[in-house]
Amino acid sequence: MGLLQAIEPWPHLLRSRRPSRVGHADGRDRERGRRPAGQAARRRRHGRRSRAGAEPAPGCRDLLAGFAAKRSAHLRRRARCRRHGGRHRCLAAAHQRRHTGRRGRRRAPCLARRRARDLGADPAGRHAVSQLLRILAALVVAVALLPAAAGAVDIKAVTTPLGIKAWLVQDKSAPAVSLAFSFAGGTASDPAGQLGVTTLMATLLTDGAETLTSQAFRQRQEDAAASVGFSASLDRLGGRLRVLSANREEGFELLRLALTQPRFDADMIEQRRAQIIASINQSNQRPGSVAARTLMETEFAGHPYANNPDGTPDDLKKLTQQTLKLRAAALLIRTDLVVAAVGDIDETDLARLLDRAFGSLPVGTPPPLPPEWTPPTKARTVVVERPVPQSTALLALPGVARDDPDWYAALAMNHILGGGGQQSRLFNEVREKRGLAYSATSSLRVYKRAALLVMSTASANERIAEALRVVKGELARLRVDGPTEQELADAKTYLAGALALALDSSGAIAGLLHSMQVDGLAPDHLTKRAALIAAVKIDDVRRLARRLLRDEALTTVVVGKPVGVAPGP
Repeated sequence: MGLLQAIEPWPHLLRSRRPSRVGHADGRDRERGRRPAGQAARRRRHGRRSRAGAEPAPGCRDLLAGFAAKRSAHLRRRARCRRHGGRHRCLAAAHQRRHTGRRGRRRAPCLARRRARDLGADPAGRHAVSQLLRILAALVVAVALLPAAAGAVDIKAVTTPLGIKAWLVQDKSAPAVSLAFSFAGGTASDPAGQLGVTTLMATLLTDGAETLTSQAFRQRQEDAAASVGFSASLDRLGGRLRVLSANREEGFELLRLALTQPRFDADMIEQRRAQIIASINQSNQRPGSVAARTLMETEFAGHPYANNPDGTPDDLKKLTQQTLKLRAAALLIRTDLVVAAVGDIDETDLARLLDRAFGSLPVGTPPPLPPEWTPPTKARTVVVERPVPQSTALLALPGVARDDPDWYAALAMNHILGGGGQQSRLFNEVREKRGLAYSATSSLRVYKRAALLVMSTASANERIAEALRVVKGELARLRVDGPTEQELADAKTYLAGALALALDSSGAIAGLLHSMQVDGLAPDHLTKRAALIAAVKIDDVRRLARRLLRDEALTTVVVGKPVGVAPGP
């Protein structure tokens, strides 16, 4: 196999020149409209079941080519292309059964001959390295161009005849429309004794509406190539719609039904309730989930953010159909409704369809905001015993709000500390230099009434204490010395281009427009973002590090059987 690997041609030379034949979901052949004889039997015999339309899974005797995400047909080499003089036919021959069709037992497509420039590739992999460098160069060019494209997004403010406001980015490159929207009031406003009511209600909104049962509602979504969904965060009840532009009338009608006439059938309530309770029970067995829940309960003790968004089994069991209807009526109102749309639709059509979907909702008073959060002033360590060989650790500090003048300095500081992946300090110190953990990261979390800077890692029980010492040491080093000029320059370069890389779909762009409105940003913010990042100075990051990275405000949560870690204030 080493010799064959040394002369492996370029991937684009290995692709079959004949397109693969895609079958229908019911097993019929697309070209002839009838079921292939013996296809299912062959798949069972070879133990290779595949989805309709997918290439067959590889076997131990197959010589495959192409990329992992897009498999080409099985290949064989012509005799003149073999270096082994036919001595290794078991490696060069085509699969004797898989590539014999009904039309004359076709031969497998052959590998293209290697060009002269390909012969220079050696077994050490210089050919693969040069190819990788070309890919990286293309990626650098793409990253350089994408920020300009993101800044050039044309955001149109739309106001409907009924007064509903929305942001629209018209995009005719794909025949689809994506909608992101939310209502004020999330799980943090769940009434006492009804924890989890918002999450359960959001799940049930698409489980039947008006005369449509849950199954009928799903079928109409499939028929219209539409997707409607809802979810609840701590501060808002969110929703989404994605539909082909040709079927947008039906898609917005399904959204209207879900918002205005949800059924809340008893059988679906019991089913969804059981699913959420099972999910809570499973989360209580996973160290990562236990650490996350314990961190919120510790950091926000006495605040609504400390409550589990999914609720508690006891409260969930007490929820009735009437309770869910009242919660839907309290949250599904037009006041403080935020809407963003992206896709093949103009302002006039969007305004008409928004009034159709949301216009019949009442104009009411949203739930009050949670109280202001008072950050802790003493360091705390919480240990949750679990019989596992590895301990999971989370460390949290008060962060910065989205409207804080130091927001972009916080982005840069977080990237340098642990948000920059393999280039970050935590990753290098914890994993690369000491091998204490698989990863060590940091992230910024922003809520309506609070903000956190959270560090995470996991290590063997015997080494978790050392990993924590390293993480705390890096916090102290960044607080005292600050970042280097090169670290800040790299962070700013990444942050300027990372947003554009994330906007890979109309749904992602709609989500960005929605979050911008929730954060109170202006439509032209994207054109200013690169300048705001470039304006961050090293003194800004140093000042922010001294402000945030304080040992007396650090909360540490460890789940496992840690050695050398003791709980305490």
